[in-house]
Amino acid sequence: MTPPLLELTAAQLLRGHAAQLPDETAYIFDGQRYTWQQTEQLAEQAAMELLALDVKKNTHVALWSVNSITLVVYLLAAMKLGAVPIVINYSYRAYELCGVLQRSDAELLLLGEPKKNADYRQLAQTVQPDCPRLRQIVQLHLPSAQPLSEAQSDTLAQLEAAVTCQDTACITFTSGTTKLPKPVMLSYYNLINNARQFTARMHVERSRGDVLMAPLPLFHSSGMTGMLFHSLVTGIPTVLQRMFRAEQALRDIEAYRVSVLMAVPSMLELLADDPNRAQYDLSSLRVGQSSGASITPEKLLRIVQNLGFRHFLMGYGQTECSPLVTTTLYEDDLVTATATVGLPLPHVELRIQDPSSGAVCAADQTGEIQVRGFNTMQGYYRADRENAEKYTADGWLKTTDLGWLDKTGRLHFAARSSEIIIRHGENISPAEIEAVAGQFSRDILAVKAVGVPEPVVQEEIACVVQTNGASIDPDALRAYIKSVLASYKAPKYVVFVKEFPMTATGKIDQAAVKQLAADYAAAQKRKQEEPT
Repeated sequence: MTPPLLELTAAQLLRGHAAQLPDETAYIFDGQRYTWQQTEQLAEQAAMELLALDVKKNTHVALWSVNSITLVVYLLAAMKLGAVPIVINYSYRAYELCGVLQRSDAELLLLGEPKKNADYRQLAQTVQPDCPRLRQIVQLHLPSAQPLSEAQSDTLAQLEAAVTCQDTACITFTSGTTKLPKPVMLSYYNLINNARQFTARMHVERSRGDVLMAPLPLFHSSGMTGMLFHSLVTGIPTVLQRMFRAEQALRDIEAYRVSVLMAVPSMLELLADDPNRAQYDLSSLRVGQSSGASITPEKLLRIVQNLGFRHFLMGYGQTECSPLVTTTLYEDDLVTATATVGLPLPHVELRIQDPSSGAVCAADQTGEIQVRGFNTMQGYYRADRENAEKYTADGWLKTTDLGWLDKTGRLHFAARSSEIIIRHGENISPAEIEAVAGQFSRDILAVKAVGVPEPVVQEEIACVVQTNGASIDPDALRAYIKSVLASYKAPKYVVFVKEFPMTATGKIDQAAVKQLAADYAAAQKRKQEEPT
């Protein structure tokens, strides 16, 4: 049976669980369980704190933290008020932080638990003068789970009632190839129904005693929908992890009898190949779901066998689609689960368009994947031109990805027509790396950042650099990039060329550059493997 679309908000779902399941576990963090009633009370207290900071409907509130119960509580609190939260990548440095704050018009920056060795307050104070809309920086602490006074409760109830399912639930940044990361506005209608449709397809039910682990960062739409809204829609207990660590995840699966696991392929590979995996009881795992990168049938078979999944669903999506567009089915075998990325979610339409002619492609013909349905974004924030270009004249969202539909209607993913690098499930913008690398030295004439295939992490980053003939220290360039950008954006390989391969139209030949970088990476590996 196809689940109907819901017209609800996060606050309504949370309040409903607190009323109907007050003593049931909502979240587990650092070994402590938080019931739905406690979570509701924590979020209410946090909402009153935000209200005192002049946060109201449509106020843009940035939150910077690793995953934690405190981050979840303040996200829910902001949503109760109808504010628009923006979760910032916990690995960002000042350069990236400033860009996100500027492009989202954030008025308030809430600092939670930092990634190790990061001084969030110092970085935030450094960029504040360049962010004129940012009026306050506040350090977060988990409030006490106490009921509100009658007057406070009435005030909050009125504010919650003013929030509708069509309001913007959050702004999530996605990476671009030739432009800076884009701020995507997603509504409660987008997120709640996306979670509802894919959890139904996964057969996730509270009555089964399901427990969720989704070690996905909340600054990704996969974490926002696949973890936070997954828990709100289903009401099942959710195990929170600060950041993904394979052995900690294995320990938590055993300790909390996790039955539902959502993770990117690199996380699954690390779990399956962990040398201590056999020490843990993973028999509770029933169903898994992954998307964000392709995976071979051989790798998926090894993952499923090593982790003991009884069902596994692969999917396709992007931030602009909340994020999932398709998944395979609960009953599909592993061959089907790896040969395709499945069928569209209920209430979602999919078509393939010929980029040249604009005609809709027949079965088995490759073209641009286009989407229409409840899951497509409200738009990019403050980007009228990009929004107009993102949709066809008849209202279909253009993914810019390539694929084809087979005769059964299943989607086959071919390639990202963009140049995004996918490392450990992170979408990395080459343009950002290229801009920073180009600032390292006047002797650098041009830079291209590309991904080269790498086991487990999907792709490693290679910087192909053209100089004026001067010598550049690759280690110094790598260290400079790491000092400006998050460390996962630093290139593993630096390749120097006299000139770039060019296409007949005078553009840098992207395919040739990628091949050049891949050949260099392979040669470096062979050197490392040679006996000394």
